[in-house]
Amino acid sequence: MKGGGGMDYPIDYPVKLLNIHTSSFDGFYSYPRHYQKFPQLYLVLEGKVFYEADGEELTLTGGSGVWVAPGCLRAPRAGSDSGRKLVGIFLARQELFPDSAGIRRITLDGSGRRDAAECADAVERGGSGAVIQLLFNRLCYTLEAALFEPPPPHDPRREREESTVRALERIMSANLGNPLSFEELCRLAHLSQSSAGRSFRHRLGVSPMEHYRRMRLERGAELIRSGHSTVSEAAFATGFSSSQHFATAFRNCFGKTPTERN
Repeated sequence: MKGGGGMDYPIDYPVKLLNIHTSSFDGFYSYPRHYQKFPQLYLVLEGKVFYEADGEELTLTGGSGVWVAPGCLRAPRAGSDSGRKLVGIFLARQELFPDSAGIRRITLDGSGRRDAAECADAVERGGSGAVIQLLFNRLCYTLEAALFEPPPPHDPRREREESTVRALERIMSANLGNPLSFEELCRLAHLSQSSAGRSFRHRLGVSPMEHYRRMRLERGAELIRSGHSTVSEAAFATGFSSSQHFATAFRNCFGKTPTERN
């Protein structure tokens, strides 16, 4: 069978799906803190989720997710007014899941997004268990590097950079409607501008201010999609000077207008 991007994967791929569901969520979505019993693949298809796991909180936006190992203490909650997620619980050969890997973040590329969407659509349509198992296998195979490879060796520089990104993201999230300058962001996070810029480019491939603008645009899209805001209201709520400025920035970022994307 062909996976995303035309890759072949074995029909007997060593993952046995126990439960899978896809669902929409609103701003009240939260799940009590609990220990994960089986391996889980948790993907955010649309919107934003704050995912707490083993004392660390990750911000998951559309096209990202986590693999969670058994025994991990977890508690997801909504980070947006609306969204959609795909959650699969499964079994696999023990050697595929080293004990040291409690949680790993996943970012879907183009083929991963297609496989996730196809799997979610099949679940929503009530497709046969065999078909859904094959689609889930294909999704896991597409994500194999993120799911099954041993965790990277200890890398102090990488850990410092990830800590820098998280610190700035927290301040950005708290100031989506009142945009701060790069200098202000770094001052509040007690970081130098050079180290902040370098960390974002190494870890995310974009500058801090590009990432900040995308977060504001994503928030604007959530407001419009929820039906609670017009384009003008969403622009004002995310710190843009006009609906035209917001729409132009939105098209430059996503290739569509706010209404087309929603």
